[in-house]
Amino acid sequence: MKHALVIAVMFLMSIVSAAADSIRTSNGFDMKVYSATYALYTTSAQQNRSTPKFLCTVTAFKKFRDGYLFIGAGHCTTANPELADDLKFFVASDIDYGTRPIELIKASFVDIFDEANETKHLQPLDYSIFYLKTREHIPTIPLGNEGSLKIGSPTMNVNFSKGQAKYISPGIVDSEVVTTGDMIGFYAVQEFASHGASGSSVVDRKTKKIVGLLIAGNESGTMPAWIEPI
Repeated sequence: MKHALVIAVMFLMSIVSAAADSIRTSNGFDMKVYSATYALYTTSAQQNRSTPKFLCTVTAFKKFRDGYLFIGAGHCTTANPELADDLKFFVASDIDYGTRPIELIKASFVDIFDEANETKHLQPLDYSIFYLKTREHIPTIPLGNEGSLKIGSPTMNVNFSKGQAKYISPGIVDSEVVTTGDMIGFYAVQEFASHGASGSSVVDRKTKKIVGLLIAGNESGTMPAWIEPI
């Protein structure tokens, strides 16, 4: 019985190994976006958290000084009053793969609905800019303009949904920029996204530029993701 169990385990391991060997690395544009996308981590003394914890997704968009600028979501930073105000930030090219410090340069988190004035903004302001000092070469995806899109335009997105893996998520533009209702200022893209994908870049496959930031989704998983125009 023990001998049979050992053989079964070895057989299962061979299947897993074969499956892993069947996936190859691409050299195309998808891989460029994949390599430009990093996982964002935080620590907080206030929360007694000294080990970096995964939070959101960021993307390198410009070579700058001795490193690179990354773009992400403002609600994943200290601009969000619901988060600790002493957050320190780190990034990694993959989940739990060599985190390193990154500096928050600018962040904005203006909710669409202004409770103080009981008004709605014409567009969301939920973004952040980070600076990573490094000698390593990191591919960059430049900022573009969502005006290049139309309903049905193909897009792509790389994110770290649930903090479980690094996913390439193809998408299709589902709506124009919303001008009324709860999601005013956003547009919808049909793609895979969940918690942890916030701040990830939506890239126009035609122009190969960033045309939005993934800001919100729906818990049901059957609705499109909501994108902030770049």
